Amino acid sequence: MTPKRPRPGIREANKDALQCRIEEAALKLFAEEGFANTTVGQIAAAADIAERTFYRHFPTKQDVVFWRTKDRTEWLRTALRELGNEYPSSSDLDWLVKGLEGYAVHVDDDQGLSRLRALTIRSSAELTARAGEVYAMWGDLFASEVSRRRGKRAPDLSARVASSIALSLLGAAFAEWARQGGRTSLEVCMGRVLDAFRAITDPMEVRRPVPAPGR
Repeated sequence: MTPKRPRPGIREANKDALQCRIEEAALKLFAEEGFANTTVGQIAAAADIAERTFYRHFPTKQDVVFWRTKDRTEWLRTALRELGNEYPSSSDLDWLVKGLEGYAVHVDDDQGLSRLRALTIRSSAELTARAGEVYAMWGDLFASEVSRRRGKRAPDLSARVASSIALSLLGAAFAEWARQGGRTSLEVCMGRVLDAFRAITDPMEVRRPVPAPGR
């Protein structure tokens, strides 16, 4: 399950390509030098652009780290709605989990930049705070989509609880992924987190052992 994006025009495609180049240069520098120690001038030089070109696309260094947030939010929304049609009888939490599993695969397609992004965020208090705002927005999205699926206008307590659990699982998967240092995929880490969660919430059910890290 992979929601398809409309094919951009030439101008938009060129803009996306340049922003991707800036993003890649910035994330590699953040990993090598640290977020706080990296200057816009260094990023521009690594991306082979002028500093003024950087600022035409990104107001701050922070915005480079989070520029994919809008697209990924829309990806999640579209994926959940498609899954709602595909699995109409699944529980709300199972439905959200299927969306997160698809998201993990989607992130793994990012050629390693998502892992650099996650490590950069974890290394900076200001980026961690902004990531918290993104997670809060996704929490509202999940709860709203649960309510929409139920045909209700506003999220109730159970919708908010399902959303909070799903966000916690996603956060645990990202933390495990960063801890593994790129030795495995986010998809595998998400699978381990879900196995652990199911073992905790349904201890009487026999499940396969959680794989040891690095396997």
